[in-house]
Amino acid sequence: MGEIIHLNGRLLSAGEAGIDPSDQGFLYGAGLFETMRAYSGCIFLLDRHINRLLSSAQAIGVENIEAAKLDEACRSVVAANGLHNARVRLTVSRGKSKLFPAAWGQPTVLAQAQPFMPPPPEKYRLGYRTKVSRVRRYSGSPLVRHKTTSYLECLLARTQVEAESYDEAMFLNERGNLAEGSTSNLFLVSSNETLRTPPLGAGLLPGITRQFVLEIAGKLGMEAVEKDICPEGLVDFHEAFVTSSLIEIMPLASITDENGREYSFKVGEATEMLRRAYQEAIETAAGKE
Repeated sequence: MGEIIHLNGRLLSAGEAGIDPSDQGFLYGAGLFETMRAYSGCIFLLDRHINRLLSSAQAIGVENIEAAKLDEACRSVVAANGLHNARVRLTVSRGKSKLFPAAWGQPTVLAQAQPFMPPPPEKYRLGYRTKVSRVRRYSGSPLVRHKTTSYLECLLARTQVEAESYDEAMFLNERGNLAEGSTSNLFLVSSNETLRTPPLGAGLLPGITRQFVLEIAGKLGMEAVEKDICPEGLVDFHEAFVTSSLIEIMPLASITDENGREYSFKVGEATEMLRRAYQEAIETAAGKE
């Protein structure tokens, strides 16, 4: 039967699925999505992802969606595909509607689950090579704090740096400060083991994994500071990593700025300590399912 998806309350084969051609998510990018990982059938931090999507839905005017139904859609599509370790994507759009109606119509809700192979252990040992993109992140955009289907900036930035054999693109904002990666949040570790990450006001998505790592750091007694970081300031840090639901905590080997200057980092103890704690949290959550 192939891949099974969950579309608007129904499980069906991907080949049977159809999106209305007047759907605002397709026509205008008026939609939201969450990407998650399932471990041993357990979708890690699912409740946090759903809560973020619901908060963003209010902001962009998507109505008539319920947390319990989103939860059921995600869990059922993992089970229907017989997956233990998977990439899970939940997409919600405004659905079929006029462009500027007084009230939105029924949203389109799509849940997908596919087998996921994480980066090889060697990549975590060596770390990602990243480069600052020519594409800028505007911190004042009303969309920057939401994970919308208007994802072209991220695609352009990632395509640019991958063509130069880098693993991830880093965004600068309009003030020239580091904001985030194309699909990740940025962390740095100073010589006194203080964790540093750009503040939300720098123009970045409030990542689920980003917040969870900040909580882990607090439990481990690590000082964590949300503060602006300019590329020239990278010399003050000896470890760096990026976070996302799919790659978890990925060490960085380097960040190359727009002028070609490379800032190198080691895969150090602070990063590895956080990685171990993150893995323990996954094992604990999976054990409760």
